[in-house]
Amino acid sequence: MDDRRAQFLIAVGDLCTAAGLAGLEVEVRPNADRGERIRGVPYLHRAADAGADAVNETGYARPMAIGDHLIDLDDIHQCTVYAPRGA
Repeated sequence: MDDRRAQFLIAVGDLCTAAGLAGLEVEVRPNADRGERIRGVPYLHRAADAGADAVNETGYARPMAIGDHLIDLDDIHQCTVYAPRGA
């Protein structure tokens, strides 16, 4: 993994961790080739406790849950965080 990709994944991991703690929604685009977007509050899924295979080269948990979707952090190509409604 090159340094720029690793830094991107660290930024996404940090953003999703902070958003999850605050109960903020994020929207991710898990594949650059498709228009699929997933929106919801991120949280650490139980699969992240599965051991060494559950973390990527940056040390972040690979299986990230957003809403009712489980996404591999390495597959995320875009991430947006939303302000709370009414803020």
